[in-house]
Amino acid sequence: MQVPGGTIRDGEAPAAAASREIAEETGLGGATLGALRGEAAYRWRLPDRHRLDRRFFFHATIAGAAPESWRHFEMEAENGSAPIAFDFSWWDLGEGMPTLTHGQGDLLPRLRARLGF
Repeated sequence: MQVPGGTIRDGEAPAAAASREIAEETGLGGATLGALRGEAAYRWRLPDRHRLDRRFFFHATIAGAAPESWRHFEMEAENGSAPIAFDFSWWDLGEGMPTLTHGQGDLLPRLRARLGF
């Protein structure tokens, strides 16, 4: 389980990258970003190399109704691969913490506290 995210392009601000990645990966237009909620470093330890990512976390809201679950294909994969299928559903933060891959949920306790959970 993961959240929408990706690489910041040269000259792109973190907020602009987050908005673009949400649209590209989810197919949902009209996302509104709140303030930057935090930054974190994440070290990837891959078999052939190590990489350090600088991550920026935003809380986005979607205008209008959104489906409970849906499939969307990202057409602009960072590595140039074929379109990537993503299956989406919503998580109710009032029901606890989801387990997200590769440290993506590290700042969720802050968001839950801000939302009063």
